[in-house]
Amino acid sequence: MSVAQRIRWTARGLRHVMLRQPASWKFVPRWLQTVWSSDSPLQRRHPWVTYPALSWLDQNVTPDMRVFEFGSGGSTLYFAERAAEVFSVEHDPEWHAAVCAALAADDLRNCRLQLIEATSAQPGKPDLYAAERKPVIGRRFEAYARAIDAHPDASFDLVIVDGWARLACIQHALPKIKPGGHLLLDNSEWPEFQSAHEHLRACTSQRFAGLGPFGAQPWETTVWRMDQSQSLPAAA
Repeated sequence: MSVAQRIRWTARGLRHVMLRQPASWKFVPRWLQTVWSSDSPLQRRHPWVTYPALSWLDQNVTPDMRVFEFGSGGSTLYFAERAAEVFSVEHDPEWHAAVCAALAADDLRNCRLQLIEATSAQPGKPDLYAAERKPVIGRRFEAYARAIDAHPDASFDLVIVDGWARLACIQHALPKIKPGGHLLLDNSEWPEFQSAHEHLRACTSQRFAGLGPFGAQPWETTVWRMDQSQSLPAAA
């Protein structure tokens, strides 16, 4: 990233905090470190969620928890260091190899990281398993979303959805979350995910908006508590 880009990111983020979220000033030093660093989220061991959501994770992830995540990275190291078991699915072979190497370097053996690559989508056909946005438009993530199906129902304390085909991932994840467990959706302000908010409106939720590590601008992360059995419409 060029110096000019870093300056633009800094100005945009500071303006947002001053005008809309003055309570977020406490996160600004941490955020600036990531904006002006050449490190990646993997090197920083950060879940790539907003800082308010990261604070929630710091307070709620415990050593007895079983965690499943769609999308690997710094979050995988974060959870492997704090939870009993971590299961993660990744679609990109190079990134999968990098995360596996980082886990091995730290001798973190409580994480199973699966590589499940995307397949080609059929153009013009509505498909819950299709990617929502660039850079993977035209790719399909059915096997990726179904990876959690191999686990028993009500077996996870926390499921993180921060990969692709997120509505499909949520659909497959919901039966697998324990009563009282949590579902976390990153970028939950995207219009594509409005149906998730609607279908989970009976659940207790917390919406964490603000700055986050390596973010060019503020975004939102939402956490739902599974107070009762929930489901989304079945995939086509």
